[in-house]
This record gives sequence, C-alpha cells and structure tokens, in this order.
Amino acid sequence: RQSFIAGDYPVVALSKPGNDQTVSLDQTITVLFDEPIRQLTSSLDAPNYLVFTPEVKGKYNWLSTSGFEFVPEQGWPKGARVQAMLKAGTEFADGGSLREDYVWHFRTESLQVNALNDGVIGMRLDSPARVAFNYEVDLEVLARALRVTVDGREESLQSYTLKRAEKEPLTIEIMRQGGYELG
Repeated sequence: RQSFIAGDYPVVALSKPGNDQTVSLDQTITVLFDEPIRQLTSSLDAPNYLVFTPEVKGKYNWLSTSGFEFVPEQGWPKGARVQAMLKAGTEFADGGSLREDYVWHFRTESLQVNALNDGVIGMRLDSPARVAFNYEVDLEVLARALRVTVDGREESLQSYTLKRAEKEPLTIEIMRQGGYELG
C-alpha cells in the first residue's frame, strides 16, 4: 500500500529498499519525491545526493524529474548495516528544499552456508568436501576462520587444501592432503 503526503515543502515519497530491509549485494537504491527535484530540460547528470555509511561509490541515474536511482559500483559491503541519508537543504526545481535529513537503514545478507556435504552417503575418500556459500568468500579469510575437527580434536589446516570449485565461484572445496581416512 502506498501513501503520499501533500505539504508546502518537498518530501521523500518513496525510498527503496525500505527501512531495515535485507537486500542483495547489487541492490539498486530508488528515491522518489512528491515534486520535481529537477527541471525537465536540465542536465542528465544526477548529482551525488545520498551519503552512505559505510561509504559506497556508485552511479546516479535520473528516473524522472521527481526521482533517481543509485547503482553501487562494486556492490554493498557484505553482512553490513548501511545507513543512507539525503541531507536537509537538498534543493528542488521550484526553489524549495528538504527541511530535515531523510535517513534510513538497510542490511546486506550475512554470510551463510547454503550447502554442505557433511555426512553425504557415498562420498569418495579421495573427493573434496564441498561448502557452498551465499556469496563469494575470500579463501585467505576463510582459511583463517575455518576449523577442522576430527574425532573431537582440531587439525592443522596445513594438512588441507582449499580451492574454489571449478565453474562454481560460491563453492569451496576442502581436500585433505593424501585423502580422507575411514574411521
């Protein structure tokens, strides 16, 4: 359900994603106003209207005289809470301006294991264990965070090889040097 406010000063009519929503890493931000922010005949270059914390670089595109979108250049930070702010004083086509900061927050997905072949029946002892994540992970960071336990005791990762699965950038293969053992 949409609602609009009629007033004597410009306001944000819609911001997408909405406050406290979880978004994908490549989510486009859309902001629409209740009145034109630019003249129809003005420049096609959209200024940097939003301030993001943490800082994210990207490109602004006009959607109409009353709205724009922001496309993040390299995506949003992984597993983060992002604050978006449109500053008070932002000028509109009729000379009016935003009376107060417009602030909202959204989150990006936290890292999740989407698939794990732990306990797979029929796994060959010379095959790697495969772990699929919801987004690409840095192998060095994963190696520092990963713990392998065998029979209740932690093993050194120096005995294992971690590599990205061929043609599956979200899947990591973990192979014990010399293969796995029965037991």
